[in-house]
Amino acid sequence: MLDAYDIQEILVKGLKAEPDQLKSFDPTQYSSFDIATMAVAADEFLTFWKYSNGEYELDDDIWAFFIHAPKNNRQVISDIEGVLLASGKFIKEEVDFSQYK
Repeated sequence: MLDAYDIQEILVKGLKAEPDQLKSFDPTQYSSFDIATMAVAADEFLTFWKYSNGEYELDDDIWAFFIHAPKNNRQVISDIEGVLLASGKFIKEEVDFSQYK
C-alpha cells in the first residue's frame, strides 16, 4: 500500500505538477506549531497542485486519501487515473453502482 507522499510524488512526476502557491498557505506562520503538528491536530493535511490541464487538491486525513478536482474535473481525473495506472502500482476496479441502491 502506498502512502500519501508516494501518490503525491507519482502525480508530481507524471503530471509535472507544481504546488499552487496562490491557494496554499503555511499555517505555521500564524502558530508556533510545525506543519506535522498542525496536520495531526486537524486530522487532515491539504495540498493544492496545478499542472498544464488544470488543478487538483490532495486531502490526506486520518480515514483515507482523497483527490478533488473542482474545475475541469473530467480531464483532471482522467489524467490522474492515467498516471496512477501507468505507475504500475494501481489497478482499476470496475464498480456496478446498481448494487448500491
